[in-house]
Amino acid sequence: VRGSAQGLHGQVQDLNDQLQYYGRDLFAKKSELLNLKRVHRNIQMASKVVESCLEVLKMADQVTIDIQKREFYASLRTLNQLKSENLPPMLSYNFARYLYDSLPAIEIQLRDAVFADMREWFFQLRTKSSQMGRHLMESMAQRQEIWATRRQNMKDGDHEGIEYVSTAVEFVLDEEIPQQAPPTLDLHPLYQCLHIHDQLGYRKQFKQSFEEDRRAQANQMIARKFDFKVGSLEGFRNKLYDIIGYFIIEYHILTSTRDFRSKTEVDSLWDAVVGNFSETLAENVQDILGKESILSSIKQLLTTFTYILEDYAYDVRKLKELNYAIRSF
Repeated sequence: VRGSAQGLHGQVQDLNDQLQYYGRDLFAKKSELLNLKRVHRNIQMASKVVESCLEVLKMADQVTIDIQKREFYASLRTLNQLKSENLPPMLSYNFARYLYDSLPAIEIQLRDAVFADMREWFFQLRTKSSQMGRHLMESMAQRQEIWATRRQNMKDGDHEGIEYVSTAVEFVLDEEIPQQAPPTLDLHPLYQCLHIHDQLGYRKQFKQSFEEDRRAQANQMIARKFDFKVGSLEGFRNKLYDIIGYFIIEYHILTSTRDFRSKTEVDSLWDAVVGNFSETLAENVQDILGKESILSSIKQLLTTFTYILEDYAYDVRKLKELNYAIRSF
């Protein structure tokens, strides 16, 4: 029995040695596998971080590209996304902090670019506003001629008692008259510039700058004089076209934006322009006394001019008084 027990003990010892031998190998392989899993997990995390970093850098680069392509809305959207979503979780990285700190400079770059684009549009608008004034004058004159003919026909025909037709009725019936389409007034560059300045916190500065520009343009318009010394009405007509175009644009901006153009400011510009226009006309009216054809044309142009701006809710009492005074000559 003792011999059998000793033999069994030896077998157990051998088995234990074998288990320890193979166990050490298995443990080493298990440890190696765990290390590989940790490395793989770290690589995946690093890969995601690198992808996020590349995405952020790509977005920052896209902002600049969109600014250069004048796609300002897209630039603003990307910039806001960077500022509020993509960069904050990555501020533990130096490059992300540097990029985040540079966002105000990029915002200024966007602001300046959209403002320059608006100024270019604004310069082109000056020519278009005069064309718009010409079109409205010609269109209103056409309606006046047609209604003068209609009224005369009413007097000559069997329409006794019809002495007056309201302006509202006239305009309804004017829809039957084929008219040339007016020059389009595209205010998109202004709306775009206003929106971006508003989003970036520069609305007040832009509003003040725009007011100064419009007042400067009004002063330039006031400075352009006209006279009747050579018997020509070209300067007078151009003055009317400029005034109409300028204040039609003001009307559309005032009625299509909120808290941007002040009605008080626009009315102040209107009073200044009309006052100067009246003074200039009074100074030169002596040159046309006795020239009935020119005087009649001026009266008609002034009447048409008054009708147009009255239709856009401007105070035309001074113009009516001026027209009445001229008719007394």
